[in-house]
Amino acid sequence: MTTPSGTFLPIRAAGKKMNPYFDKADFSDATVKYGDVSLPVHRVILCGGSGFFKKAFSGGFAEAQSCEVTLHDDEPILVRTMIIFLYSFVMNVGLAAKILKTYERPEGIAPLMARLYGIADKYDVPRLKIASAEVFKHEITKITSATNTQIPLSIEAVYTTTPSSDRVLREILVKACLGPLRAALRKEKDTNIYAEFDKQRRAHPDFSVDLLDGVFQDYTIMEAKPSDVRVVSCETCEIAMGHWMGSFVIFGGGVPVCANCYRHDGFSTSEAT
Repeated sequence: MTTPSGTFLPIRAAGKKMNPYFDKADFSDATVKYGDVSLPVHRVILCGGSGFFKKAFSGGFAEAQSCEVTLHDDEPILVRTMIIFLYSFVMNVGLAAKILKTYERPEGIAPLMARLYGIADKYDVPRLKIASAEVFKHEITKITSATNTQIPLSIEAVYTTTPSSDRVLREILVKACLGPLRAALRKEKDTNIYAEFDKQRRAHPDFSVDLLDGVFQDYTIMEAKPSDVRVVSCETCEIAMGHWMGSFVIFGGGVPVCANCYRHDGFSTSEAT
C-alpha cells in the first residue's frame, strides 16, 4: 500500500475519538502548509497547545495577518502527527504503530518517537514532548536483542534532533545501552547491527561521551578489605566469577553482567575455602 506525497490515509488517536474538526474546513480559520499539503486548522486549538503557533498567530507577524503558516524542512509524517496530537492530546504505542503502518515506515516506534520529541521541542509543544518521551522509554527499555535496528536508528534520531542541553531522551537511551542491552551487544559483536551501532557511536561523539559518563556513574567496584576474601558467583549459571580481596559493592545502580551466560539477574558472594 503506497501513500503518495500529499495523500494521507485517515489516522485516529488510538483509545480516544479524534476531534471531529481535525482536517475539516468547518469553522477553520487558518491553514498550515507542509510538504505538498495545505491543512485547514483552528487557531484556538493549535495556539492552546503550541507556543510556536500562539506566537505565529498573534501580534504583528505576517502569519497572523494571512492566517497561514508554512513549515519548511520538516517531515510531513511528523508535522501531521504533531497536529493530530494537538487535536487529541493522545500519543501512545497503539497510535505510533498505526502511524508507521499507514506511512509504511519500517524504522520502529522508538526512532519515530525520538524525532517526534525533536519536532515537539522545535514547535514548543510541551505535552507532546512528555508523551513521546514516555512512549520512547517504553519501547527502548524492552529491547534486549542486539539485532533490533531501533537502537542505532534511535541513536541517530536522538542525537540529531535534540539539543545537548535536553537530557531526557539521551539518558533513557544511554541507560538502556548500559543495561541488559549491553550484554546482548557484546554477545552479538560480529553482527551487522552491532556494526551499525558502532557506526552511530563514532558518528555522534556526544553519545560516546554519554556512554562513558554512564560507565563511570554505574559501575561495579570492589571495596578493599584485605581480611575479607570472597568468592563472587553468578546466581543464574552458578559459575564463580572470581576471588576478590574485598566486599562486592555496587555503586550508582550499575548492572554487572555475567561473562559466561550474559545474564544480569544477580550475583552472590561467599567465603573463600
